[in-house]
Parts: sequence; C-alpha cells; structure tokens
Amino acid sequence: MNDIKINILASGSKGNCVVISDSGHRLIIDAGISYNQYLDGMSYDYYETEALFISHEHGDHCNYLNEYLRNGVNSYIGPNFFKNIQYSVYNIFLNKYEIMERVFTDNYEIIPIKMYHDCENCGFKITTKSGIKILFFTDTGAIKYIDEQFDYIIGECNYIEEIIKDNYHNEKIPLVAYERIMSYHMGLEDLIFFLKNQDLSITKKIISIHSSKNNSNKDIIKNELQRFGKIVEVY
Repeated sequence: MNDIKINILASGSKGNCVVISDSGHRLIIDAGISYNQYLDGMSYDYYETEALFISHEHGDHCNYLNEYLRNGVNSYIGPNFFKNIQYSVYNIFLNKYEIMERVFTDNYEIIPIKMYHDCENCGFKITTKSGIKILFFTDTGAIKYIDEQFDYIIGECNYIEEIIKDNYHNEKIPLVAYERIMSYHMGLEDLIFFLKNQDLSITKKIISIHSSKNNSNKDIIKNELQRFGKIVEVY
C-alpha cells in the first residue's frame, strides 16, 4: 500500500502528464509532453509502463500520443476522439475506451467517467491491484457527486473566481476567454463544493492540477484545500 507514487510531470496549457506508479507498474494520464520528457521525468527507472489514457483531444493533453504509440505504449482514447486518425502500423497499440466501461491492465482497473468541456472529455476512477483508489479529473466545468471513497483525488483547480473576475474587469482577459474558462474549467470554489459533498474519510492526499498562471494563486489554493485536513499539493 505504501508503494504508490503520483508524479505530476506537467500541468497547464503548455502540456499535461500525470503518472501513477504502483508495485513496479505505471499508468500515464495524458500525453502533453514528449516520450523522452516522460522518461526523463521518471529518471529512466525500470517500472513497466502499462498504459496511457488520454482524457480529451486538446493538444496540451495529447500532442505527443504518436510518440508513445511508436514506443509501444498501449494507449486508450475516447470513443469519438480523432475521427480522422490516419492508419499507422503503430495503431496496433491504440485502443478506445467507453464511458463507464471498465478497462483492465495487469495492475489497474480504469473506469472513464463523463466530464464537461468544449469537446468530449473523461475523468477516470482508478483502482490498483493493491486496492488503492484514485480519482482523476481535469478541464471540466463541473463534476458530479461520486458515491465512492478515494485514497487520492487529482482534480482541476484552474482559477480563483475573485482573481479571474478582477482580470476581466481590468481588461486583462477578453470576454470570450473569460466565458470559456468559467464554463469549461473548474475554479477553487467549484472544487471545494465537490470535496465538501464527497466522503473523504479515507482520502490521504488532494492534488490540485491545471492551475492558471494569471487567474489563480497556488498559495491560496493550498491554504483553502488544507482546511479538509489532508495533504495537499498544487500544480
């Protein structure tokens, strides 16, 4: 149970990649960094890379998918992702998942769950063979209550409402961008509301991801989330 490691190799509009490692086996979520950056970030250790799951088809989450396929990483995309994907010999490593359909690898059970973005997007409920439960979600305007307990919660906190509203009123952010962020991303207030309604009795750590450089404040996010009495990391 103590072998679990969660590495946030990249988080934000320039690229996203989360790596879960347990008992010598690794699961990757999103390919927003190159395969070599992934290996370098994990110090070229000898863990087995079991699978890559893509949450949605925006470039900062999937730009380097083909590199992972070329390196033989079994990769999973949503049912309507990349409708015009070109044939490649490496597509033998490409699979599709369905919402709420269990996917099994050697060490993980992954259940995709519907998120709310401006394209098809999924979060994931993940259970390791050793019984550790992880919830992952990002780039979503909301997340519904989930009647389950999780050891680790990795969730988006893109902005703080007061900061983004101030930026908009001071013309630091255009209306189109302001409305898109408020509609399709979760802010601190949204994340707190979700966590208040969840049973956090077994939760060990809350990991906040996808924080905006200009519309949030990581210190404020960390201080607010620590009120839940858990270990908190902010990216």
